[in-house]
Amino acid sequence: MMAAFAQYPFMVADRPFCVWGWDLEKENLDFIDSLDPKYFESLRSTLKTQIDEDGNQHAAVALRMMYSQALETFFAVLFAAFQAPHQLAAWLVKYQPGDVRKLIRLVNNGSSFVSNVLLEAVSWKDLCRTVHSSAANQQKVRPMVETGIAPMWERYAIDYLNEDLNREFNSIKHGLRVRPGGFCFQIWGPDANKDGPPTLDLGSSDFGTKYPSPQGLSGTNFNFLLQNQHVNWSPENLSVGLEGLVMSIHNVLSFLQVELGHPGPDLVFKLPDSQEDCMEPWKPLQAPSTMVEDRRIPDGCEVLSKEEIRARFEPRVKGGN
Repeated sequence: MMAAFAQYPFMVADRPFCVWGWDLEKENLDFIDSLDPKYFESLRSTLKTQIDEDGNQHAAVALRMMYSQALETFFAVLFAAFQAPHQLAAWLVKYQPGDVRKLIRLVNNGSSFVSNVLLEAVSWKDLCRTVHSSAANQQKVRPMVETGIAPMWERYAIDYLNEDLNREFNSIKHGLRVRPGGFCFQIWGPDANKDGPPTLDLGSSDFGTKYPSPQGLSGTNFNFLLQNQHVNWSPENLSVGLEGLVMSIHNVLSFLQVELGHPGPDLVFKLPDSQEDCMEPWKPLQAPSTMVEDRRIPDGCEVLSKEEIRARFEPRVKGGN
């Protein structure tokens, strides 16, 4: 006998939706069971091996892209678990990156959001405590959550809101408009030997990217300069960060199975080896993290209006004078 046609209203950040179906509970459990964060771990391991063996720049850029993809996946699954635990797939097909950013900012500010899971308060510690509340050996888990995993989630939130990281990620996935490789920052003083060591050396990185970034002119975004943005990063930091994201996604899915009353026989919550490991993805680089090639606008530059731009491309009649 077919299940009754049913509804499930839910919110994505502050946007209302309602999904309909015949067996929403089974569909939800099947979907949760199909989510596999080991996808990220498999790619992380493969790419890291290529980087370690010969410094493969393409593998490094792929690892960088994978980090941002896993970052968004984690926050999307986390907020879906709180806002629509009974229809995770419905939340995930309707959310937009702006919804995730809005929810992250609410948690950062300790502001409430619509949740179908009871929260004592709104903070990364409270979300983290709730997710790990069903883990065995709470005496060991609680300190790790409060001083290790929750601060790690907070740092992930900073990364997700970082505009430089977002521009770089978009430059990789949209049109592959990046050049692999890091940069160095060195200065020679006016009296220094240009063939000798620099007067000031702020370090360098073999890994990073360069990509064009638009700078609007005269308060418009359709008149703009393209400036080269340089970014340095460490594949090692990205690799460790991905491990933490895989662990976190896994634990959110374990939490959901418990919350929905369907814990599997192999249910487990994973923990880092130490609290210090949680901060490993953000070890300082021995080099500047970012630099922009500043390009000065010539004096007397007059920008075009949209009408003036369109006028350049007005259609002409074939065969006309």
